[in-house]
Amino acid sequence: LLSNNWQTAPKNNLTGIKFEDVQSRVFFGGRSLPGFGSYEKDGDKTQIMHDWDGSTTGHPDTYVVGQDNYLVRNPGCLEKPEWRGYVCSGKYAQLYIKAKQPNTLLMTMVRDEYPDRPQTLKGPLSQGPNGIQQYQPIVMLEKSYTIHWDGRAPQQIFIYPINFNSGEWLRLGLCYPRGTIFRLTYQVERRVPYAIVQDEEIQPVSGLNAVEGGDGKVFYFEESTGLLFLK
Repeated sequence: LLSNNWQTAPKNNLTGIKFEDVQSRVFFGGRSLPGFGSYEKDGDKTQIMHDWDGSTTGHPDTYVVGQDNYLVRNPGCLEKPEWRGYVCSGKYAQLYIKAKQPNTLLMTMVRDEYPDRPQTLKGPLSQGPNGIQQYQPIVMLEKSYTIHWDGRAPQQIFIYPINFNSGEWLRLGLCYPRGTIFRLTYQVERRVPYAIVQDEEIQPVSGLNAVEGGDGKVFYFEESTGLLFLK
């Protein structure tokens, strides 16, 4: 996909792929290459492809990810320079993050293992001041990430764990000014017909260990770092 504002999903997969007379089975492109432009759109940065049966990579149940996406890398990934990507195994999902007031910020996400390799997303939507921006980073499960903004943190954020299966998790820290007062709500939505079928307050706890050992319905705000932690 070229010049792509939108993100692919890690649950989509390829099977039974056949190649004839090709130079490269996969090519993710890159900056300044013919046809790829600036390669700075969200879809360019978050590309992922699930090779379910190994017919593309030779390795069943693996994922091909971009060279610069350290949100999903791991030390066991196989580098494929000619593809401009890596072949990785692991468990992956996606976050769907909606932000408003303001809706014009760049969102930078960092995985704890790679603090010097952030990924910055700008969102695909252009709206008025009352609109909602959205970001959809691909994530590796059972890892810890932090989210930062290039301005004042949005007053409202909605976080949807999409492409997660029941029981799967990650830890998320969101950057806010010290002294911020929070109101957090856990909701379960039904899509068709739309309805909120569960709605309850998320309660504060006194330490990060309580978040890590919790069921996703507690939060901890670490005043010293300005990070709000959720699971």
